[in-house]
Amino acid sequence: QRACVARYARGRDYHRLMRTRLERLAGQIARAAGAFRYRAFADSAPVLIWVAGSDKRCNYFNKAWLDFTGSTLEQELGNGWTQSVHPDDLQRCSDVYAASFDARRPFQMEYRLKRHDGEYRWLIDHGVPRFLADGEFAGYIGSCFDITESRLAHDNLARQAEDLTRSNA
Repeated sequence: QRACVARYARGRDYHRLMRTRLERLAGQIARAAGAFRYRAFADSAPVLIWVAGSDKRCNYFNKAWLDFTGSTLEQELGNGWTQSVHPDDLQRCSDVYAASFDARRPFQMEYRLKRHDGEYRWLIDHGVPRFLADGEFAGYIGSCFDITESRLAHDNLARQAEDLTRSNA
């Protein structure tokens, strides 16, 4: 009878272990499916999207970003993306990013990023902190829009206003 009870207990433990493993595997599959859906969604968005981990290093760029820069994901990962930032904007861009990241606060900044054809384009970059369900800081997610045309139009209007002011003086 003891042997029967021992086999039954071992069987129950085995089933509990298998159930635990299956639940863990189901959770991993659900997370992978969620990540796949997120990437499909992000890759179809008409905006440049980036994601950084809690270490400040970027670990994802969507298809629009990669098409814009003409770079591979491997080239952009970590801090590789900074290679495409205009040299005159890099320090300010890095300072805003680091200060906002350390304070865990949203940011918005404008900088020039080199497009695949070698032309620098003005972008507006919005970054927001990401937190896990338990409140743990997970990094940042950001989106960028090309604002070159509106920036050029604004600069042109400012020049025209200066010219009018000078001619009226």
